[in-house]
Amino acid sequence: MIPRINLLPHRERERKAQQVRFIIMLVMVGLVAAGISFVIDGYLHEMQLVAQSRITFLEQEVQKINKEITHIEQVKVEINDMLSREKVVESLQLNRAQVVHLFDQLGRHVPENLVLKSVKQTGTKLVIVGSTNSQSKVSVFMRNLETSQHLKNATLIEIQSSGSGDNDFTINVDFVRTDDTPSKV
Repeated sequence: MIPRINLLPHRERERKAQQVRFIIMLVMVGLVAAGISFVIDGYLHEMQLVAQSRITFLEQEVQKINKEITHIEQVKVEINDMLSREKVVESLQLNRAQVVHLFDQLGRHVPENLVLKSVKQTGTKLVIVGSTNSQSKVSVFMRNLETSQHLKNATLIEIQSSGSGDNDFTINVDFVRTDDTPSKV
């Protein structure tokens, strides 16, 4: 006869030990997974902080550059204002000399017994109004204007006899600017 061995309690203990090992392994795997997750989370958080600090730095630099750009734009506006003022001053300087030339030329070319009543300048056009006792003096005056260095294209607009025996006339003349004016300094 074979002896009967009851293995049931041994199997029961073995099953409980296996369940305990399984639970311990499960807990260990969970702890390792939690540790890895914690490390990855810390790493990602650190990367996020680094990225945020870079973004903040870049935003500050962009603000500095924007301030410099606005300053440069203001300087450009000031430069353009100063250049326009300089052009106005230069044109005034040129016109000052041109007015002297104009009156010099008119004084040289007015014949005797011819009186200028008004000289009106609009741009480069001159309207000369005067009177004389002879129409031939008007012709001489127009020929003299044509020989002038600064006055060209003399055109007689009208000539009328007034009651006192004088002839009133109107002449249009082009005023030519020459390069004998002072240059830029």
